[in-house]
Amino acid sequence: MVKGYLSIQLKSQWLYLAFLLTILAIFAYDWIPPRSLTLLTPGSTTSLYMDSENTGTSVGEWLDKTNHAFRCTFYDTPAHYKYCGFDVLQGDGLSAGIDYSHYTTLKIKLHYKGDAELLRFYVRHFAHGLSNVNDTRNTAKYARVLVATNDLNNEVSLPLTQFSLANWWVRAMNLPTELSYPEFSNAINIGIDHPYPARIGVHDIQVAYIRLEGIWLTKESWYLGIVGFWFLILVLKNLQQLFHYRSLLTRNTEQLDYALTKAEKLEAESNRFKELSLIDQLTSTLNRRGIQREVDKIDRQSKWSDTAIVLMDIDFFKPINDSYGHDVGDKVLESLGAILRDAAGTRGYAGRWGGEEFILLFSGTSVMQARDTAEAIRQRIANFVFCGELNIRLTASFGVGTAAVDECFEDTFRHVDRALYLAKNSGRNCVKTAE
Repeated sequence: MVKGYLSIQLKSQWLYLAFLLTILAIFAYDWIPPRSLTLLTPGSTTSLYMDSENTGTSVGEWLDKTNHAFRCTFYDTPAHYKYCGFDVLQGDGLSAGIDYSHYTTLKIKLHYKGDAELLRFYVRHFAHGLSNVNDTRNTAKYARVLVATNDLNNEVSLPLTQFSLANWWVRAMNLPTELSYPEFSNAINIGIDHPYPARIGVHDIQVAYIRLEGIWLTKESWYLGIVGFWFLILVLKNLQQLFHYRSLLTRNTEQLDYALTKAEKLEAESNRFKELSLIDQLTSTLNRRGIQREVDKIDRQSKWSDTAIVLMDIDFFKPINDSYGHDVGDKVLESLGAILRDAAGTRGYAGRWGGEEFILLFSGTSVMQARDTAEAIRQRIANFVFCGELNIRLTASFGVGTAAVDECFEDTFRHVDRALYLAKNSGRNCVKTAE
């Protein structure tokens, strides 16, 4: 009896410990340090720009470049547009920038001397498919926010949600409404300048720091994790009781337990074989039957009109088998399967439609997003070295499309298949969109 009491006490102690950890976790959220990224460092590539470089008279000059101190002087002379500013390169400053999207606030500390009422803080984002790497100053998405100079005596916190696209840039790019929003996932420049109209006179600025801050986890996610922790505790507790009762059942009904165990094994094997029957064994992607299962799910959920199809066909695959043998061809297909599974991720499905033809399904995806994804896959395949010792290079052609309203899978597939056919007849190694 004493032994049983001690056993119960020991089993309960871990619940008390879990309860104590929960109390600590509830109050610990406010102690989590913020996520931070410094954008202006001693080694940052900085520059000044001014209209005097383009027939104007405004002058920008360094007062102390090491400490990021500069002066802008605006003269009372006729000019179409006076400008002078400070720019910090992000990433390579062309098309590969820095991802700000994991942060919420831009924090800036600077010292300003002058009589301007406002300063402008801006971020340029290189949008693939929209921006031109040869003219990023005019084609990169230009988001900005104006700050009163009276607020610059202390650190300024600028939520990224306060940034908006400049109207002149939206008009110049003839940007549709659905794309007229700021983006921060590929920032290539960040800077400070004077908004129009610039105040005549001398303006001295010394930038102390520029950094991004955010949170590692939202409070909702933190508390959801605590709920999930207790859900796991309850599951483990129930499993503990289950194993206890199963051991009693085993001792009293060995024959029944054997039958149940055998039935569970058969069911597990049945499920395993059922899943294997949907997977292409060579590429580890879905086979045609597996893709059809996902199509049926989309049909049942009436979400087919929001689904994009990407068809891919390897260019000139037969010569690989002819030249190197089917073993090498199989290794190439295996590597392609890994590339496509990675591209599909958690938001889509990749499958082998037959031979060297593959299909990808993306729910809730526009045709432009699907085209960008297909283009990324195309470039990755074109740059990938298959069977390193043989240095095999491949290209692939793509057809992309989305379903119209009330259109079924078969109709959409035919449109996309025609787009793939067009890609094949357009020189291969390209992406074509279904009409």
